[in-house]
Amino acid sequence: WGIAHALNGLAFITADLYDHTTSRDLSTESLTLYRELGDRSSAASMLFNLGYIASDQGDYEQAESLYRETQSIWLETGNRIHLGSLYRQWCYVATAQGKLERAQSLGEECLGLFRTLGTKRGISRALIALGAVARLEGRYADATTRLQEALAIGHELEDKHAIPMALKELGLVALNQADYAATEAQLKESLRLFTEAREQRSIADCFEGLAKLAATAGRPLSAARLWGSAEAVRQTIGGPLEPVERTAHDQAISAARAACGDTAFAAAWAEGQAMPLEKAAELAGRPVGVHEELH
Repeated sequence: WGIAHALNGLAFITADLYDHTTSRDLSTESLTLYRELGDRSSAASMLFNLGYIASDQGDYEQAESLYRETQSIWLETGNRIHLGSLYRQWCYVATAQGKLERAQSLGEECLGLFRTLGTKRGISRALIALGAVARLEGRYADATTRLQEALAIGHELEDKHAIPMALKELGLVALNQADYAATEAQLKESLRLFTEAREQRSIADCFEGLAKLAATAGRPLSAARLWGSAEAVRQTIGGPLEPVERTAHDQAISAARAACGDTAFAAAWAEGQAMPLEKAAELAGRPVGVHEELH
């Protein structure tokens, strides 16, 4: 068990560091040992991590298959806290694919479990997941209510993950409602916190949100730099943009490119793509006038 548990811990650590290959190898080795030992619950934790890796790399079909196997074991063993975490991640996978009705169901199942258990950290994460679903469905009042509750819990617990996640989603809700001052404040604070934590996937999300804000405010070259920086981050971690976001993303890029011309847009994109992450985050966090361009 000692070796299996050590591999288990390292698998989760390397997954958080976006070292997907190492994490997958460690998870697979640990899973094999747990199965040999007959430890089904611990084996499920490795199936869960393999599902997380698959979803992080955009292989949602594989993630769902692994999550179904994980669910069958944890339902059998009655591990409700682990089930709550599983439903939260499964909610994100369904959301990423645009399966929003399914995502809503999984998110509510997750929230119900954590509310019953009184697990505030779990409650906040479930609320964030449901807030994202509501945003994508255009239910902005519901999204805001859920996300503000999640943010309040995050501050209460000093949760360095929940706070920026809730702020990021609130910023995207504000962007969809054309509340640009709130968008800028929330996304930039979220970006600052994610940069401190080195949460690269979420940094890319913030860059993309701020790029849309810049394009809307008449700064297409600033937007191009931010999109270029976001693409560089995604290439580094092997984490593609979620399909559910793709159409709006491509439309915003097309409009910004048309506003400044192909050559200038491509040059600004390449500049952002080549920029070190810390420099890109610093520039993205600067207060910029509505019609200013960064130079």
